[in-house]
Amino acid sequence: MIESNCPFTGIHIPEGNQWRVSNRDAIGYSIAVGKHYYSFTIKRRALRGDWNEDSWFRKNKHLVVSAMYNGLALFDEEEVVDLALVKQRVTSSTIPHTPKMKLDNLLRFIEEDVQYPGASVTHLYVGPDPIAEVFSNRIVELYFRNKDEFFSYLETLSFQGFINLGKTYTEYYYGITYKGLSYLASLEEEGSQSNRCFVAMAFSNDRAPYRAAIINSIKKSGYEAIIIDVKHIESDKTINDQIIAEIRKSKFCIADFTLQRNGVYFEAGFALGLGKPIIYICDKDDFNENSHFDLKPFQHILYSEADELEVALTNKIAAWIQ
Repeated sequence: MIESNCPFTGIHIPEGNQWRVSNRDAIGYSIAVGKHYYSFTIKRRALRGDWNEDSWFRKNKHLVVSAMYNGLALFDEEEVVDLALVKQRVTSSTIPHTPKMKLDNLLRFIEEDVQYPGASVTHLYVGPDPIAEVFSNRIVELYFRNKDEFFSYLETLSFQGFINLGKTYTEYYYGITYKGLSYLASLEEEGSQSNRCFVAMAFSNDRAPYRAAIINSIKKSGYEAIIIDVKHIESDKTINDQIIAEIRKSKFCIADFTLQRNGVYFEAGFALGLGKPIIYICDKDDFNENSHFDLKPFQHILYSEADELEVALTNKIAAWIQ
């Protein structure tokens, strides 16, 4: 084994937490982040520090750390993690990886932090350089790189009129405004804060058990399953209009590519274009025999039985959607 540090956290990985894998270019290791424990199979070059030569990775690796701190597993234990996979998982997930997503996430946190509209919350920090553990953990929890980025986003929300913000030498305090509450209400309409999940799949009698498994897993996870052949179509809309409207209003999408229907590809592509998180699933045999090559890099839940699908999908929603 080699002396190495986790490429995401920079934490030293003891030899006892490393193991050999069948892929000679990779190595397995485990690490604790906050209250959570993770195992990876990762390219050896990452442990040598090669990924830090990539500007995107240097700028965004803290997002992976924050996801792990919040209990979100971006990678499965059995897959080999390379830099392309890291980029794909971060940019296609619900974790706040764009300026707008970070602003929205911070505003939602503030709404939850204050007791009621009009109230303010005060947080203490230590001296001019706030390094208290609670403060540092909040920065990680909210997907910020450091305190400077955190305060920059707070000040942006204040400039936009979404919060009232004040700072002294020893504390900072904030409260949410009516404009901020109205903005959060608008997010519900666009789907990012909704409890809807749009399901794209082929419809045939032999798919009924799998459709039931998908619906059950969505309900167990606290979301509403939106399936276009079940939901009422308004008389003044075509089915395509309704599909587009429902995808827009959904928080995420589950796309089952079994039978390789063109409509599923269209609906998943439209959701992807809107920046919606997509959970890809497919019958194992159909995936191996018929799946398009451009879908292969995306992580899929591959299943053979309906019960197996329901368990795997429930776990995936819990780990992937926040």
